[in-house]
Amino acid sequence: MPEIVIKSSKKDEFIDITFDVQDYLNQNSFKDGMIFLNTLHTTAALTINENADADVKTDLINALNALVPNINLNILKGIQMLI
Repeated sequence: MPEIVIKSSKKDEFIDITFDVQDYLNQNSFKDGMIFLNTLHTTAALTINENADADVKTDLINALNALVPNINLNILKGIQMLI
């Protein structure tokens, strides 16, 4: 399965992958059809936003942080993780 690798640099971040996907399609000479995107990481998600206003990303991050507060969990053989 072909991959487009995206690396994040922050705990909470929205990354515009439009150009990465477009480059992939152009490199492989795709002109018509559909593309299916998914993420294999359990703490990542794909969203579709119009990206017209930078405040949308900030508002979404703030809303998600309000819904899911920081909770310390001891999982994976005693490794402490903060989600």
